[in-house]
Amino acid sequence: MERKISLSDVHDAVVEAYEKYKSVKDGAVDPRVASDAKAGTFGISVVLTDGRSVDKGDADALFPGGICGDGGCVHQQPVGQEL
Repeated sequence: MERKISLSDVHDAVVEAYEKYKSVKDGAVDPRVASDAKAGTFGISVVLTDGRSVDKGDADALFPGGICGDGGCVHQQPVGQEL
């Protein structure tokens, strides 16, 4: 059986994850990138294969790591979820 996930489903999951983890203050900024990092920012951005995106929180904040270019750095974390 094929199941299609709607943009609304993705939006709801992003909002739920953001609300669940926004108050977590554990961890520390990696000293190798501390000068470029903005401590205290938190955001989630999900980009679908068709280019649509769902953002919550500080999703537009640039942060070190991942792929860097003229527009800043992008951290890519592939996530697979079977629903």
